[in-house]
Amino acid sequence: MNIVVLLSIVLLITLLGTYLVVENNKKKAQQLQKRIYNDRVSSAHTELRKQLLIIKDARLIRPMDVNTIAQLATNFFVVQSKTEENLEQLENLSHSLVVMLQSEVNKTFIGQDSEQLKLNLRDFVNALPKNGRDFNQEFYQTQLPSLVATIATPEFIAQTEEIEKEQTEDNEQPVE
Repeated sequence: MNIVVLLSIVLLITLLGTYLVVENNKKKAQQLQKRIYNDRVSSAHTELRKQLLIIKDARLIRPMDVNTIAQLATNFFVVQSKTEENLEQLENLSHSLVVMLQSEVNKTFIGQDSEQLKLNLRDFVNALPKNGRDFNQEFYQTQLPSLVATIATPEFIAQTEEIEKEQTEDNEQPVE
């Protein structure tokens, strides 16, 4: 009888130890998932912030507008829940905005007039919501993609090709 009680106690202690180890591993896995999630959110914020600082340094945007545009990433989860789907949407929107900004800045570096880009960026900033609650799911899904498209300036290459085409047409006209 003493052996049965002793074995029962050892078995209970083993089960308790196993349970504690499993629960500890679950907590660590949840913390790791949370850290990965937060790192992804942070990288989306950082990527956008870096591009905005480049644009600010190129004097294409006012310094006070940098924070206004950065609020797109900062306010994403103000009204929306923190889900994997929403995080992917944030990453996609942030990436598309960064790519658009990089493209437009590169156009100005190769010789395109930067005034149109400055105007487009100013209009973009003015069209953004002023209240944090207005950064809702509808804004991010419907309004923001069309707003990002308004940043685009006409292609510099297309303009130069049109000028070259006009010049060759002028040269080919018969002389009377």
